[in-house]
Amino acid sequence: MFDLNAIATDTKKEIEGVWYDVGDGLQLKVARMNNPQYVKRLNEVSAPYRAQVKAGTLSDEKKAELAAGVMAETILLDWRGMFLGGKPLPYSRKKAAEILADPRYQAVFSLVMSFAQDEAAFRIEEVKTELGEFSTITGGS
Repeated sequence: MFDLNAIATDTKKEIEGVWYDVGDGLQLKVARMNNPQYVKRLNEVSAPYRAQVKAGTLSDEKKAELAAGVMAETILLDWRGMFLGGKPLPYSRKKAAEILADPRYQAVFSLVMSFAQDEAAFRIEEVKTELGEFSTITGGS
Protein backbone atom coordinates (compact mmCIF):
# COMPACT_ATOMS: atom_id res chain seq x y z
CA MET A 1 0.00 0.00 0.00
CA PHE A 2 1.31 3.42 -0.94
CA ASP A 3 0.66 6.07 1.66
CA LEU A 4 1.21 9.72 0.71
CA ASN A 5 2.58 10.35 4.19
CA ALA A 6 5.65 8.40 3.10
CA ILE A 7 6.63 11.28 0.81
CA ALA A 8 5.02 14.23 2.60
CA THR A 9 7.29 17.05 3.70
CA ASP A 10 7.04 19.36 6.67
CA THR A 11 6.53 22.86 5.24
CA LYS A 12 7.69 24.47 8.47
CA LYS A 13 11.05 22.66 8.26
CA GLU A 14 11.32 23.55 4.57
CA ILE A 15 11.27 27.25 5.49
CA GLU A 16 12.91 27.24 8.95
CA GLY A 17 15.63 24.79 7.94
CA VAL A 18 17.26 21.76 9.46
CA TRP A 19 20.72 21.35 10.96
CA TYR A 20 23.31 19.27 9.12
CA ASP A 21 26.52 17.99 10.71
CA VAL A 22 29.19 18.55 8.08
CA GLY A 23 32.12 17.29 10.14
CA ASP A 24 35.02 18.85 12.05
CA GLY A 25 32.48 20.58 14.30
CA LEU A 26 30.79 22.46 11.46
CA GLN A 27 27.00 22.52 11.35
CA LEU A 28 24.89 24.27 8.74
CA LYS A 29 21.22 25.18 9.10
CA VAL A 30 19.70 24.86 5.65
CA ALA A 31 16.16 25.43 4.37
CA ARG A 32 14.75 23.55 1.39
CA MET A 33 15.52 24.84 -2.08
CA ASN A 34 12.54 26.48 -3.80
CA ASN A 35 10.66 27.06 -0.55
CA PRO A 36 8.07 29.87 -0.82
CA GLN A 37 10.35 32.50 0.74
CA TYR A 38 13.17 31.60 -1.65
CA VAL A 39 10.92 31.80 -4.72
CA LYS A 40 9.40 35.12 -3.63
CA ARG A 41 12.77 36.71 -2.85
CA LEU A 42 14.39 35.42 -6.04
CA ASN A 43 11.56 36.96 -8.09
CA GLU A 44 11.97 40.28 -6.27
CA VAL A 45 15.74 40.40 -6.68
CA SER A 46 15.78 39.29 -10.31
CA ALA A 47 12.95 41.56 -11.49
CA PRO A 48 15.25 44.46 -12.48
CA TYR A 49 17.37 42.07 -14.56
CA ARG A 50 14.65 40.21 -16.50
CA ALA A 51 15.44 41.94 -19.80
CA GLN A 52 19.13 41.06 -19.44
CA VAL A 53 18.30 37.45 -18.57
CA LYS A 54 16.02 37.14 -21.62
CA ALA A 55 18.68 38.70 -23.84
CA GLY A 56 21.40 36.50 -22.35
CA THR A 57 23.48 39.52 -21.39
CA LEU A 58 23.45 39.19 -17.61
CA SER A 59 26.98 38.30 -16.51
CA ASP A 60 27.72 35.07 -14.70
CA GLU A 61 29.21 37.11 -11.87
CA LYS A 62 25.97 39.07 -11.41
CA LYS A 63 23.91 35.86 -11.55
CA ALA A 64 26.12 34.32 -8.86
CA GLU A 65 25.90 37.45 -6.72
CA LEU A 66 22.10 37.53 -6.94
CA ALA A 67 21.75 33.80 -6.25
CA ALA A 68 24.15 33.96 -3.29
CA GLY A 69 22.27 36.86 -1.75
CA VAL A 70 18.92 35.10 -2.02
CA MET A 71 20.39 31.84 -0.70
CA ALA A 72 21.91 33.68 2.27
CA GLU A 73 18.49 35.15 3.10
CA THR A 74 16.36 32.06 2.57
CA ILE A 75 18.47 28.86 2.37
CA LEU A 76 21.70 29.07 4.44
CA LEU A 77 20.10 30.30 7.65
CA ASP A 78 22.83 29.77 10.23
CA TRP A 79 26.04 27.93 11.04
CA ARG A 80 27.98 26.72 14.04
CA GLY A 81 31.67 25.98 14.17
CA MET A 82 32.72 28.02 11.10
CA PHE A 83 36.24 29.45 11.22
CA LEU A 84 38.23 31.70 8.91
CA GLY A 85 41.99 31.86 9.34
CA GLY A 86 41.68 30.00 12.64
CA LYS A 87 39.24 32.55 14.08
CA PRO A 88 35.56 31.86 14.77
CA LEU A 89 33.31 33.27 12.06
CA PRO A 90 29.91 34.26 13.45
CA TYR A 91 26.97 33.79 11.10
CA SER A 92 25.47 36.80 9.36
CA ARG A 93 23.48 37.02 6.16
CA LYS A 94 26.09 39.34 4.71
CA LYS A 95 28.94 36.94 5.47
CA ALA A 96 26.90 33.98 4.19
CA ALA A 97 26.27 35.81 0.90
CA GLU A 98 29.99 36.62 0.57
CA ILE A 99 30.99 33.01 1.15
CA LEU A 100 28.35 31.59 -1.20
CA ALA A 101 29.42 33.99 -3.97
CA ASP A 102 33.17 33.47 -3.53
CA PRO A 103 34.59 30.92 -6.00
CA ARG A 104 37.25 29.97 -3.43
CA TYR A 105 34.48 28.52 -1.26
CA GLN A 106 32.65 26.63 -4.01
CA ALA A 107 32.63 23.57 -1.72
CA VAL A 108 30.42 25.42 0.78
CA PHE A 109 28.04 26.47 -2.01
CA SER A 110 27.90 22.87 -3.24
CA LEU A 111 27.21 21.53 0.27
CA VAL A 112 24.41 24.01 0.85
CA MET A 113 22.85 23.19 -2.53
CA SER A 114 23.09 19.48 -1.82
CA PHE A 115 21.48 19.83 1.59
CA ALA A 116 18.78 22.21 0.29
CA GLN A 117 17.80 19.66 -2.36
CA ASP A 118 17.79 16.70 0.05
CA GLU A 119 14.05 16.08 0.01
CA ALA A 120 14.31 13.28 2.57
CA ALA A 121 15.65 15.69 5.20
CA PHE A 122 12.40 17.63 5.10
CA ARG A 123 10.14 14.60 4.88
CA ILE A 124 7.72 13.38 7.52
CA GLU A 125 8.27 9.64 7.78
CA GLU A 126 6.33 6.86 9.41
CA VAL A 127 8.71 5.07 11.75
CA LYS A 128 7.97 1.64 13.17
CA THR A 129 9.20 0.86 16.66
CA GLU A 130 8.44 -1.73 19.25
CA LEU A 131 5.79 0.67 20.56
CA GLY A 132 4.03 0.91 17.19
CA GLU A 133 3.99 3.57 14.47
CA PHE A 134 4.49 7.25 15.05
CA SER A 135 5.47 10.25 12.91
CA THR A 136 8.83 11.89 13.23
CA ILE A 137 10.49 14.70 11.39
CA THR A 138 13.90 13.93 9.95
CA GLY A 139 16.77 16.12 8.92
CA GLY A 140 18.67 17.34 11.91
CA SER A 141 18.48 18.45 15.46
